[in-house]
Amino acid sequence: MSNKTILFLHFGSFSLINESVLKAFYKIFPEYKIETIDLKALLKNMSKKEKIKLIYKTLIHTKRFSWKGVKGSYSKSIYYWELTNQLISKAVKKKDYVFSFQTQSNFNGNLVFCPHYIYTDHTHLVNLGYPDFNRNQINSKDWIDFETTLYQNSNGIFTMSNHVKNSLLNQYYIDSNKVKCVFAGANISQTDVQYLLERYQKKNILFVGVAWERKGGPELFEAFKLIYQKHPDAILNIVGCSPDIQHPNVKIWGRLPKQEVKKHYESASIFCMPSKREPFGIVYLEAMSYKLPIVALNIGALPDFVEKGKNGFLLEFKDIQGMASQIIYLLDNPELGQEMGKYGYKKVNQQYHWEKSVSSIRKFIENQKILEMKL
Repeated sequence: MSNKTILFLHFGSFSLINESVLKAFYKIFPEYKIETIDLKALLKNMSKKEKIKLIYKTLIHTKRFSWKGVKGSYSKSIYYWELTNQLISKAVKKKDYVFSFQTQSNFNGNLVFCPHYIYTDHTHLVNLGYPDFNRNQINSKDWIDFETTLYQNSNGIFTMSNHVKNSLLNQYYIDSNKVKCVFAGANISQTDVQYLLERYQKKNILFVGVAWERKGGPELFEAFKLIYQKHPDAILNIVGCSPDIQHPNVKIWGRLPKQEVKKHYESASIFCMPSKREPFGIVYLEAMSYKLPIVALNIGALPDFVEKGKNGFLLEFKDIQGMASQIIYLLDNPELGQEMGKYGYKKVNQQYHWEKSVSSIRKFIENQKILEMKL
């Protein structure tokens, strides 16, 4: 049998997803060696001349003629597609890979000389489906053409949710035989703890998110003011950020170590993060793993996670009164919250595991006879 190596391409941590996917790859592809390349590190280690060229190309293409404007806009330049492919091509150690595999779809990891696969939580055009997305922020047609070409030239595209799969089919017109939703996993391993009813009677509402505005924090705060009128003993715990708000029953914790976040999940009664733009939302899976009922917006991957009335409620954009009403309903009926938590836990355990996702990826690749070609 020949020396077999899989090339695993990623950009930094990707909210701890890359570590989880790579770990699952080692387990599901045990007979293969895995070579990893971190594009973030390659960009950081570019020469000064290369960095200046990237800045110049970004300025010209995005027309954001200021340092503040260009910073963070590199990936919006069409030059970024060419550059990322060049950096990866130079970094590879060989040209005899079983296949290459990239997480996320905002860079070009296709090396042409081996089959290439993509695992993504997003597409650029899926942004058009988010209620607060400013259409003036859509990337250029040329950029989208490069993104489309990446999809078209791949051997398979795996998505974390059905809304991204539908975007590939209906917005990019990718062959349906090349697209498969394999879902994702929670970045925690939670045992089947039996939480007492008392936990759901404590009226602790939990928000976990770094981007307060994008994650719907302001809307939740307005809803909490209404909740407080009916339940003056309710508490809103905000973890992950430190918004400039004040209320006697709102506790702001900011960024915390994992173990401290775990304690908040365990003591919460309800999880509410009404995010307005959410590529996937691992945090919802984490909340479900801790047997919490979910209150969120009806966007993105949420319809995959939340079954109305079974493990939570989904609301429309800016329905602050509806958000308050659903949370009040759960506070009034702690037994329902407890039952919803159990259902959500069961759903996570049945459907959302990294090893299960990577097993589906392997089966798809096996069906294409790609692995047989390297025997």
